[in-house]
Amino acid sequence: MKALIVILALQLGAVSAFVHACTCVDIRTFCETINRGDGIDSSWVVVLAEVRRHTGNGMEIQVEDVLFGAVEQTTIQLRKGNGGDCQVNTDQFDRGNKYLFALWSFQNAYSLSTCGVTWLEVRGETVTGSIAPGIDRVRLDAMPEVTACEGLGNPLSSLHVGPNPANRYVRISSSVPMEQPVDLRVYDIAGRRVLIEAVVIPDEYGLEFDTSNLPAGVYLVQTKMRGFTRSFKIVVQST
Repeated sequence: MKALIVILALQLGAVSAFVHACTCVDIRTFCETINRGDGIDSSWVVVLAEVRRHTGNGMEIQVEDVLFGAVEQTTIQLRKGNGGDCQVNTDQFDRGNKYLFALWSFQNAYSLSTCGVTWLEVRGETVTGSIAPGIDRVRLDAMPEVTACEGLGNPLSSLHVGPNPANRYVRISSSVPMEQPVDLRVYDIAGRRVLIEAVVIPDEYGLEFDTSNLPAGVYLVQTKMRGFTRSFKIVVQST
């Protein structure tokens, strides 16, 4: 009888260990998953890959590009998880579709964790999913800089300003769509405001503001949105 009780206790302990084997912190975005504030851990590998085929115990992906880290092979086998082992069930990924995967690497083996957001969908030239706080869509060609995941809580972190130096116009563009107005202000080197307006900055194409009527010199372009601020220094040349 005592032996039976011991066996049952061991079995229950094993079941309990299995159920509680995967305990994750609640992380809701891709960037917060791979970057906890002190840079991306070297054990992460971020790849653009196509799902080639499903196997009995997982799936095979073909790596097209590496955004962070290094891989020694272009074909990677990912094991199908069951939830309790912290591995993603690979049945949810469609064959032929492309994804950005954040893979955890260990001794040339790779796993796709259920802890956090470890994959994003890629359709054409657009990446979608829970990328960063407030960001759920970005251009694929902007992902290499986005993957650094630094400052992405700021919706203005995706802004680009150019040409710089400028002589006729300055273009402000964004790698993610700006659906809310951005407060745009331009100051000269003495701190005098020479332009102020609220603008909506579309992704990819951006917008232009005329600099041909500004004297040559250094100017500060300041953008504000939802309590966030980002500034750029530009040089206006004589036309």
